[in-house]
Amino acid sequence: MPKKILNGVVVSDKPNKTVTVLVERKYQHPVLKKVMKARKKYNAHDEENKFKIGDKVVIGPGRKIVNGNKVHYEPIHSKVASMQGGGLSLENMHAGGLCGMATPLDPAITTSDNLSGQVVARVGDLPEVRESVNISINLMKNMVAGEGEEPSPIMPLRPNEMLMVNVATATSVGVVSNTGKGKATLKLRLPICADSGQRISLSRRVGSRWRLIGHGTIE
Repeated sequence: MPKKILNGVVVSDKPNKTVTVLVERKYQHPVLKKVMKARKKYNAHDEENKFKIGDKVVIGPGRKIVNGNKVHYEPIHSKVASMQGGGLSLENMHAGGLCGMATPLDPAITTSDNLSGQVVARVGDLPEVRESVNISINLMKNMVAGEGEEPSPIMPLRPNEMLMVNVATATSVGVVSNTGKGKATLKLRLPICADSGQRISLSRRVGSRWRLIGHGTIE
């Protein structure tokens, strides 16, 4: 027997990983022959949980720290002060739309797009910060060509070759340190936050442009 799908409105998210959904349905009364409304609340599992005002958050990879010849990145800790989306103030939000999150952080840390592509998560939920990635690769047959250009075949990855990589909104440059049997290891110039299983796009420098050559999965 097929499952029935109910549509409703979230009216509460106080329990951990649980939301209360109000479902309203219309039906015709068998005796009065009038259209009646019936309401019922259901508890639904919410594995993702949502950001809420006051949540403690961490931004990674974070702030670049230079100490002599050594460079490392330090995650930034803060809390959610307010949220907005579509011109409205929000009490909670989750992935899937364009929203803004305000924190008490000094805006100076965002100069020159220093935090572009970084990940914000609740404390304890930040994906692994990676300075290198092991990936299973899937190269396309031909390179993406511009208008009026002939597509050229894509050659296998070469050791010490430089590639541009994209994971979600993060962009970095990686150097191929090891490759073989559909797998490769890239050492990244800029670290990224990513979980195992995430997709990564690969682009190769051709002339003055980066051209997409395939994708991979982070192991």
